[in-house]
Amino acid sequence: VRAAELVPHIRSMSGFWSASAQVDPFGTAKRVLAWRDLLWMHGWRCQPVSIRLAQLAKVTDPASPGFPDRLQMVAEAMLDAGNAVSHLTLLEPRDRLYPLWQRVLNSLESTGTTIIAKQVNPVASRGDLAACKKALFKPKGDGSLQFLRPGTSGTAAHEVAAWLTTLKSLERTVIIGPDSVLDRALHLFDLPTTGAGIPAFDNGLLQILPLTLAMGWDPPDPQRALELLMLPTSPIPRGIARRLSAALQEYPAVGSDAWNTALKEAFDGIDEETTRNRLNKRITTMFSAGSVGSRYPVTEIKSRIDLLRSWAKGRMPKEDPGMEWHAFLAQLENCQRIVELSGLRQFTAPQIRRMLYDIAEESGSTSLYEAQAGVGIVGSPECITGKAEHVIWWSFNQNTAPGITVDQLTLQEREDLKAEGVFLPDPGDEALWAAERWRRPVSCAASSLILVCARHGVDGEPQYPHPLW
Repeated sequence: VRAAELVPHIRSMSGFWSASAQVDPFGTAKRVLAWRDLLWMHGWRCQPVSIRLAQLAKVTDPASPGFPDRLQMVAEAMLDAGNAVSHLTLLEPRDRLYPLWQRVLNSLESTGTTIIAKQVNPVASRGDLAACKKALFKPKGDGSLQFLRPGTSGTAAHEVAAWLTTLKSLERTVIIGPDSVLDRALHLFDLPTTGAGIPAFDNGLLQILPLTLAMGWDPPDPQRALELLMLPTSPIPRGIARRLSAALQEYPAVGSDAWNTALKEAFDGIDEETTRNRLNKRITTMFSAGSVGSRYPVTEIKSRIDLLRSWAKGRMPKEDPGMEWHAFLAQLENCQRIVELSGLRQFTAPQIRRMLYDIAEESGSTSLYEAQAGVGIVGSPECITGKAEHVIWWSFNQNTAPGITVDQLTLQEREDLKAEGVFLPDPGDEALWAAERWRRPVSCAASSLILVCARHGVDGEPQYPHPLW
């Protein structure tokens, strides 16, 4: 939403971003905001130390408050608020934190909080798990350190769950980065589930809007039409969807003779005129071309959002709709809001894809099973800060390792920012600090560490081991 708000400014103002904004205004707005937010976390307050940074300050000035702005408000508000935090333990050297976080700590400290610096100390371990911490490591294969690399995530989950059943106790067992694939296996083996969510991209309801918008292109892609018809929950009733799916298999084109015949036969089987007319209007609107060449009018996007909103309100359960329906309605509202804020009259296919991807990515997830007691759960390796008997690093793949942000500053801009009190760390130092945090599971596991990276993820794409490997 913040990026969408900036699109009109990005397109109307001239600056170092102008050429990119003509091609991808949304992507350009996101990149400009990310750069501004990074500098803000390090203490930059729009000082025009160069032409580029003066332009950056001007173009991002209308943006809504982001995380750095909110954190700054918190740091200021705490000075006047009652402080109930007596002690705060830091497991990271204070000078490594963003200056804005350091300011928050200063606010806490000045209002009565005792800041305690603590190191994460290694625990005693055995075998390969102990030997891998030394410079010369010759594995013996005693099982204390294992790298699990099966073909698929499903196979990996089955093996991990089976291994967990062999433990005498699950006490002090920790799983790093579990997902719904692992939770299915844990449930199958009658083990405690983690409450991991189903990714937004696996929520069938969240596929309805992208597929409905895809039907507006001229001509619509028959494969995308088939995907829309085969959704478990869809604006097209199952009986009609089956007929239209069969028509696409006979002749793969929306609007063919086979398609029109199937549609007519389906409507002829509906006795109630009101229902027949309502469905006829809905399906005709969904599968009618609304694009103009390679451009998609905003009015067409809004009309399809209105159609889906109307359908959802009549279709979803009244008492307890569930998180899936809430996510779907939020997706519709966010899409409409972004379209309106952008000020664009027409969208290209890449712009629509980017917008829908970003909305889905920020939609969160719903739990497949509830979180149950018995196994410790953390989201990332640096969250393990004390002794654990067994550690399963489920998400041990390259995609889960946050990249080191390399700013786009010149050497002169860096020097000028230093003169203003804005210090940005060296990317090499940040990489070393990240590597230290990644080693915490190795240091804190006492009996066994299982590193899991299937050769292919749930989407079928190849997966590669985490950089720690």
